[in-house]
Amino acid sequence: MLKKIGSLSFINKKMKKYIVILIVLITGLSLYAQKVSFTAVSQKVVAVGEQFRLNYKLNNKGDHFQGPKLDGFRILAGPSASNSSNISIVNGQMTKSVNTTFTYVLQAVKEGKYSIPAAIIRVSGKNYSSNTLKIEVVKASAKAKSNNSSGLSANDLFIKLIPNKRNVYLGESISLTLKVYTRVDLADLQNADFPEYKGFYKQDIKTPDNITLQRENVNGVIYNTALLDKVLLYPQKTGKLRIEPAKIDAIVRKKVKGRGRRNVFDDFFGGGYQQFKLSIKSKSLTINVKALPKNKPSSFTGAVGVFSVSSEVDNTELEANDALTYKIKISGKGNIKLLKDPELEFPHDFDVWEPKVNNKITNTATGSKGSKTYEYVIQPRHPGEFTIPAFEFSYFDLSTKKYKTIKTQQFPIKVRKGDGTTSVVNTTTYSKEDIAFIGKDIRYIKMGDLNLGAKTQPFFGSLNYILSFVSGILLFLTIFILRRKQIKDASDSVLVKNKKAKKEAVKRMKLAKEYLNQNKSEQFYEEIVKGTQGYLSDKLNIQLSEFTLENAIFELRKRDVKEDILLELKKLVQDCEFARFAPSQSSQDLDNIYVSSLKLISKFEDSIKK
Repeated sequence: MLKKIGSLSFINKKMKKYIVILIVLITGLSLYAQKVSFTAVSQKVVAVGEQFRLNYKLNNKGDHFQGPKLDGFRILAGPSASNSSNISIVNGQMTKSVNTTFTYVLQAVKEGKYSIPAAIIRVSGKNYSSNTLKIEVVKASAKAKSNNSSGLSANDLFIKLIPNKRNVYLGESISLTLKVYTRVDLADLQNADFPEYKGFYKQDIKTPDNITLQRENVNGVIYNTALLDKVLLYPQKTGKLRIEPAKIDAIVRKKVKGRGRRNVFDDFFGGGYQQFKLSIKSKSLTINVKALPKNKPSSFTGAVGVFSVSSEVDNTELEANDALTYKIKISGKGNIKLLKDPELEFPHDFDVWEPKVNNKITNTATGSKGSKTYEYVIQPRHPGEFTIPAFEFSYFDLSTKKYKTIKTQQFPIKVRKGDGTTSVVNTTTYSKEDIAFIGKDIRYIKMGDLNLGAKTQPFFGSLNYILSFVSGILLFLTIFILRRKQIKDASDSVLVKNKKAKKEAVKRMKLAKEYLNQNKSEQFYEEIVKGTQGYLSDKLNIQLSEFTLENAIFELRKRDVKEDILLELKKLVQDCEFARFAPSQSSQDLDNIYVSSLKLISKFEDSIKK
């Protein structure tokens, strides 16, 4: 018996081993079943003589990479390959991602517009082609002369309100974009003051939460641009409507000449740089709003765009005092959110309740679109044959510049006598608040023996009374002291910033981790810099505009931070700086920088004394 049990145990162990191997094989097969993506990424606009990268990103392992012909560009380095992999287990499900990047370092040679052909890669014996790219090469422009203490000209940094049109009809949408244009090192944007858009009905268009810089060619000059805001405007009156300028404060970092040799750490944290705070504003805009033509249909209530209508009822035959549902749906594109509720005429024998309105509307750069549905509950009171009339809707069609009228169908309704009574139902209703009040107002009389008797011991003056009195005083004093401390801490802005420093830094690091997972190295380094610099700025109470290496080191040493921690800080900065200019970075390099930055902030948190 013991031998059988032993052999059975051996079989079970052997089966478990095969099952594990089978699971690994199945998992491995599923990893390679993912859809292959091979994408080319580069700058859209570069200047003559400028160096830039051309990356080909593959979400798998590949071989036999065939790069494209790069006419019009000088190849300075590449193609160099870098690989990264990541394995994660979520709810027992193992997933593995493999990424390969092929990188060229190029230099633009001659002005013009160039098309980069597709590259080819082989994955598991099958060839895949990347997308093509268009790159514009513009003339290298000289810096404009400056007229202010910062050394910056009006052409180096500005914001601009950009409407998609300046002449519109009353009720026609305008898409308005606010963008910043910069040729300098923009560190931060603060105190944004957007226009109030008087005379317009405003609808926000969703924009990315994180501001990212994109290159644009503006009259032959390359700018880094960022989208700050985007809205839809619907003019509410005719004439020339003025949109006031937008305003914002910009923190700009500018190199300054200094004595001695500059090191990488100085570049990273402000040594060799000076920061300026500039207030910039856009130009105002004037929008010409034209009146709609005068030959308006009687059913026109201000709809401008392109629309359709439909209607339906859930029942055309019912008994008196039963209810039916009647729906009207208005769909289309235009000022749909501003539409007035339909004015309908129902038979006099029908009780009609206020409609339930369901809006499904989205805002895009081309206008608002979607639908509005009105749902009416109708209750016929008497038998007979009735008709719910057609709903007539008119709108101004912008494509034809004419009014159009459309109608829904009418519905015949047959109401039977039902139970033989046609009495009118009392529709008086009470709210929850009314019911609650009635419940308090009425006191019921209790019948029977009451068993009344006098209390033997009064509460006033008793031990319980004294204890409750003392407890109340102690509780009041405790709350008073804690509240005083809370108010004092809140009033101390330096203390508040000090306490929140780590929390804000962790937010930055989380964002850097997201960029790391998305292989966005430039944004990754930027968030690592902002997270570390912002943490020290808050922790050491140094204004961001005045943050320099000398100030930081001085404050850190005052707080007894060890020199080896400062050396770690310098090493982190050097790693970031070297990685930024390296032809390619591995995922392991980025991971190391990310982990080092988190450890460093933790060490500062333990070492810095208030």
